[in-house]
Amino acid sequence: EYKGEDLTYTAEGVKYNHVGWTPEIHAVNGEQFYYARFEEVPRFIVVFVDWDDTVLKAAQTVNYGEAAIAPADPVREGYTFIGWDKDFSAVTEDMTIKAQYEQAEGIEDVQSDNVQCTKILLNGQIFILRGDKTYNAQGQEVK
Repeated sequence: EYKGEDLTYTAEGVKYNHVGWTPEIHAVNGEQFYYARFEEVPRFIVVFVDWDDTVLKAAQTVNYGEAAIAPADPVREGYTFIGWDKDFSAVTEDMTIKAQYEQAEGIEDVQSDNVQCTKILLNGQIFILRGDKTYNAQGQEVK
């Protein structure tokens, strides 16, 4: 007996919603058989990419209105991950979701060839202070 609840079922990973009955239910007089009609819930492709469009997680198929699952927070040298550029909690279309960063700043002690150095992160760029010289992340001296 159907009492008005939403009917859904899933078969081989595809979700279906109830859309009606055959024949249409008007007035029931006596015994009558009705068959539930279902239609496939729309599905969308969601891809998570890094700042340079490198795919971070293989494309996933998400049912209409459901949430996509993000990969682990990405890491970018000289930057701090601050989130994703779009909301993916209720997907209603194909989406490419991009990692968002802000430039990091900071100072930490490091070792280079067993020599104590200072690593400076400034405006997303890395500098190494070694003795009285300063080097960029590629090892070139900066004047």
